[in-house]
Amino acid sequence: MRTARRFTMQGTCVDSHCEREYKRGCPPKLTAGEALTNFCSSFGAFAFAGSVHMREHKTTAFLVLLTITAVVATSTATLRSRSQDSSPTKKQKDEERYKQRLELEQQFPIVDFTAPEPSDPVELTKRRRIGKKHDKADLSIDERADTIMSTLDWAVGLPALPVAQSQAIVIGEIINAQAYLSNDKTSVYSEFTVRVDEVLKDGDGALLSSNNPVAVERSGGRVKFPSGHVTLQLINGQRMPRQGRRYVLFLTRANQEDNYEILTGYELRAGRVFPLDSPGGDTHPMAAYKGIEESSLLKDLRAAIANPLN
Repeated sequence: MRTARRFTMQGTCVDSHCEREYKRGCPPKLTAGEALTNFCSSFGAFAFAGSVHMREHKTTAFLVLLTITAVVATSTATLRSRSQDSSPTKKQKDEERYKQRLELEQQFPIVDFTAPEPSDPVELTKRRRIGKKHDKADLSIDERADTIMSTLDWAVGLPALPVAQSQAIVIGEIINAQAYLSNDKTSVYSEFTVRVDEVLKDGDGALLSSNNPVAVERSGGRVKFPSGHVTLQLINGQRMPRQGRRYVLFLTRANQEDNYEILTGYELRAGRVFPLDSPGGDTHPMAAYKGIEESSLLKDLRAAIANPLN
């Protein structure tokens, strides 16, 4: 008859009848089953009863497999949980998109749709002359729309430093920004006053000079309707300079009676360079100057102005 044996965590036999045999040297050698039982008991996890035979091996194998499965499942769940914790939620993504849109919109000056015309005759004549250029927009301002974007190929073939394409190039600070409606109220444009710090190019005889303000403009802006709704109108890839910031601006104009129009530019901030526009994302040549030192940009620009054919 087989006798059941129980083992403590140290493998000491605690059966009374075996205790005597143990003192006489029993057991002189543990069987494979007893050794496995002793090993498992050392973790306080199992207590085996009955004889050691093939079922013990099968049971042990099953328990080991079960333990491994549990460890793998726990590890997988932990990794999944950490991954979920580190991945942005839908709410976080929506908040980030809203933040980006708000940042974009705040670049654009705003005008009331019902804003009255200037009372000053000189200013009124000026506004009507400039506003006429922006009449009959292909995509008219619509109160039902949040954003109206015109897709133009304005940046195709434009180099990073468009010296030849510019009538004037200046460094200066934006000291005022205001949006205006076209005469027929189909579009909006923004006008900026630049306090010129340095004139790098004055190719059309405008007699630009340092410390004198110059008016520049760009299509686009925000329109606020009586309902309170605001519609943003812009051209793809074009952004607006911001009041209080310093820029290198590349300027064009059709004739001397008109304001200069912003072709493109670079913001100069804390000794670094940031492209005003983002046509084609990081694939356009202008992106090469993003984040470089201001001195490097100005060195390249002065060289390009001095050697326009290179």
